[in-house]
Amino acid sequence: MVNEYFSKDSRRASLAESTAAEHDLGSAQSVGLLPGHVRDDLYESISKNIPVISPAFRWAQDLNLVYLEVKYSTRFDSPACLDIFDQEFRIDDDQHLYLSAMCRNDKKLLKYELKLHLYNMVSDEPEESYLEDQSVGRVLITLAKFEQPSRWARLLLDNSRKPPNMGIQWELWEKYEKELEEFQPDDDTDGTEEVSSNAAGDDASAGGEEPKKKKKVKKGGKKKPAGKAKKE
Repeated sequence: MVNEYFSKDSRRASLAESTAAEHDLGSAQSVGLLPGHVRDDLYESISKNIPVISPAFRWAQDLNLVYLEVKYSTRFDSPACLDIFDQEFRIDDDQHLYLSAMCRNDKKLLKYELKLHLYNMVSDEPEESYLEDQSVGRVLITLAKFEQPSRWARLLLDNSRKPPNMGIQWELWEKYEKELEEFQPDDDTDGTEEVSSNAAGDDASAGGEEPKKKKKVKKGGKKKPAGKAKKE
């Protein structure tokens, strides 16, 4: 019999067929009939050769929820993977977000994986923190803050370890700007400095947004411009 792993998903079966051919095993059935330890070693060997990529994402918040828009691509202004399968999403220990998905791109397998240590705790209840499929190659993650209402100073607990392709979802930041201004962050950051010029495709093609023209969440008074140096 074909191993149960393959029988659940046609794409897995296709992967088994290509794996069998690659290793001269004849068919997916042959892979399924291999001794358990040999089959496990084969799967592990294949997995090690699959590139792991961090997907591009943007985030925003209101006083009760955190929003993450994820695109299965390295940039928001680049095409997304159209053939996604084996998607997995979970919250571990109320503060660790994990998202992964397999991508078949031009007969090659890729794995997108996102691991975030969040700034604060969120609910791990499926009806409160969940993932929704959006347009092809995109998902929206909604996280319910454990403490409500509250304002997070940033998305990640350790801001020095932020992914290179992380950005701000400016449309939602502006939507909730007024209510967020009533709450002061816990430190000197408001999260908007987490924009990376690399990642999020911070140009007009990225969802029609123009982050350079967007206002940041206000904080404190304005600094006076530095005067010009006098010529001697």
